[in-house]
Amino acid sequence: KPQKEKGNQIELPKFSFFKPPISNLIPYKDIDLLQLYEIIQNPKYYGAYTITSNELFKEFLKTGDKKPYSDFKKKKFSYCTPSGIFPSRNGEFLAKHSGYLRLDFDNVPDVLKLKCDLLNDDRIETDFLFITPSAFGVAWFVSIEPNKDLHEKYYFKIGQYIINRY
Repeated sequence: KPQKEKGNQIELPKFSFFKPPISNLIPYKDIDLLQLYEIIQNPKYYGAYTITSNELFKEFLKTGDKKPYSDFKKKKFSYCTPSGIFPSRNGEFLAKHSGYLRLDFDNVPDVLKLKCDLLNDDRIETDFLFITPSAFGVAWFVSIEPNKDLHEKYYFKIGQYIINRY
């Protein structure tokens, strides 16, 4: 797991965090995985939004109209770039790689099974994992070499591993 010691404390790698809406391209601040966990778990920020998001996603599954769900997410949810610190939310402007790779799994038929499978994978260690607000997806964070030139290679290699294994 990527980390540095600072005195007696362990310092986790940072990445950019953006307040909504999605059109906001300038990061609000840099955060680490512990801070992201605290944000996600805080019902003050996301309790009602998660319920609404889940209901809109279920409606999309019934009707096929994804626009209300997508629009809601774009307007209400914060965003982060777990791969590192960016002065702007654009993949071309990575200032410092965090050593994290995030893989998203959407429209998963059995979210709890996938969550357990990823957490118990014997080849790739999970740094952070959560069920997405739709309740039908999983976001999985794993450690990779903090090298922006190798990021895409890791993404495809780990993606292919998951496809072949699960």
